[in-house]
Amino acid sequence: CCSQLRSPSPLLRTNAQFPIWVVLGARDAELESNMAVLSTLRGLRHAKILQQELLQPLDEDSVLKLISDQVPVVDSQVISQKSQGNPLVALELARAVADGDVLGTLNELVGERIARMREESVSMLQWATVLAPHISIGALLRYTGLDDQALDDALEDSEKNGILFATESGFQFSHGLVARSIYRGMSSARRKSMHRRVAENLENDAALDLKLAANLARHASKSGDALLAARSLVLASKLCLRFYANDDAFKQAEKGLSFVQELSGAD
Repeated sequence: CCSQLRSPSPLLRTNAQFPIWVVLGARDAELESNMAVLSTLRGLRHAKILQQELLQPLDEDSVLKLISDQVPVVDSQVISQKSQGNPLVALELARAVADGDVLGTLNELVGERIARMREESVSMLQWATVLAPHISIGALLRYTGLDDQALDDALEDSEKNGILFATESGFQFSHGLVARSIYRGMSSARRKSMHRRVAENLENDAALDLKLAANLARHASKSGDALLAARSLVLASKLCLRFYANDDAFKQAEKGLSFVQELSGAD
């Protein structure tokens, strides 16, 4: 991996008399900050002995074959679906299932990446797991407390470590299991506090927006505040009725009733 290699030049120079094939893998963002490797690649490109390939996620058949060859004792079909074409995730999941420690293995993988990151980047990722799937620049600025430059640095840090990437509609995690590991790494009290803050901010904006109301209900339900959750679900239910989504209205109202039961008489 190029992120762990200063430069392959010594290897190539000392083996010039032998036919040798060197395979290097790196994310684009990792290469941008590794000047030694970039310089070497320019030299190899100039010498016309460099072949570059853009790798896409593996197709399902390739993932199935990879798992069957390397870890034949597991259900490759299930692992393939969860890996989303990522060969590293596929193999680590398969090995973890074989060893009976899926959560521990994933946490170790994510933990190794997180340990390389700045404190601001880790905090930003924690907020991103709470906001997902609606992760935007505006929301991250609002909740992380970072300024524009600090947020840009944190996003670049997360991309270099293969965790969070920009999309046409905002940002998304490289894999749902990665987001889940970061989310579960926070205490329950912190998660509830973060969801409550998001819900309180959404409450004033969601009165006429069904999508925002649904997002509000999701955060409120995870906030640990029964009154906020019940109020938000009632709002979402009324909006569903307004847009003739009767089945959804019933479901939201039913959820709201479960929180009403937690309220004291004073509330």
